[in-house]
Amino acid sequence: MHPDKIKNIIKLNIQDRFEYTIREIVKHEGLWCIQKDDGIATYTDSDGDEVFPIWPHKEAAELCPFEQFSGDEYYHGFVDMDELWEYILPDFDEKNILIGVFFVKDQDAMCVPSAVLAEELLDEMDSD
Repeated sequence: MHPDKIKNIIKLNIQDRFEYTIREIVKHEGLWCIQKDDGIATYTDSDGDEVFPIWPHKEAAELCPFEQFSGDEYYHGFVDMDELWEYILPDFDEKNILIGVFFVKDQDAMCVPSAVLAEELLDEMDSD
């Protein structure tokens, strides 16, 4: 992805970044996240909620603003739609883990329950 395109996406407001991410996840049949050897990485936000940060492209994930994910044990991983639907969304729904969509430095990201992300993805797939 061209660096100028990422710069333009980062400038989008929180809602537009969310909608862009949904479209791109459906288009590329998966998402990017932070992973570690024993699975995916989450963090606890200031409200005490566990959040799983996601991005639509590896280049965007590489701009992850969370310092706690900068160690050697963390890497950028792709999650395909099968894994997302079969394992991640049901597990996160059960454990009340939120999905944080397209975090960028010094900006908020939309954090939604997994059921909301699933609904948005289904709506986007139906519109194709």
